[in-house]
Amino acid sequence: MALTHLQLGELYFTKGGILERRVLGCVLHMSQQILQGGYATPTAEQTAWATFVVGQDLAGHSLEARKALEWGLSNNATFQTSGPDAIDTDLDFIVAEYAKTYA
Repeated sequence: MALTHLQLGELYFTKGGILERRVLGCVLHMSQQILQGGYATPTAEQTAWATFVVGQDLAGHSLEARKALEWGLSNNATFQTSGPDAIDTDLDFIVAEYAKTYA
């Protein structure tokens, strides 16, 4: 079931703090997994993204988490449905897929 624009906005606005912190942790984790071999066969985009993320400070990490959160909520039906109850492996998948969009 797809969310309406209002439902998507409400999920983003009302749960952003919880989700953003969880996605922030995932961004930190996934960037290290990609660079240290814990993620099988990363794309060039994922590797470039991970290298970029590792070089950031808290503000940069937070910005990437917000971008990944927005991308995931817009593109992943499982994430839209589960919201803050999404399991970590789902968040890992979403962030890894988001990283493929890095240019």
